[in-house]
Amino acid sequence: MAREHLLIKKRCYDETIVRKNIGTIDRVVRVALGLVALIAIFFVSSTVLKVVLVLLGIFSITEALLSRCVVYALLGRNTCPIE
Repeated sequence: MAREHLLIKKRCYDETIVRKNIGTIDRVVRVALGLVALIAIFFVSSTVLKVVLVLLGIFSITEALLSRCVVYALLGRNTCPIE
């Protein structure tokens, strides 16, 4: 019974969180936007805007490197050609 429960949890985890859902073009765009956001911190004076840009840049680059997008997963969208 416990093993069966673990298998169900593992399968759900594999299908919803771990599956790649970002394709190559999408990844390149995210890296580019992330880098632009990180470079932009040197040209703004507002501390709050700097923090937002750093978080946005790191988040975008991380998603691109992992090929996973939480928003795409929630919306059921997939731009990755590999299943």
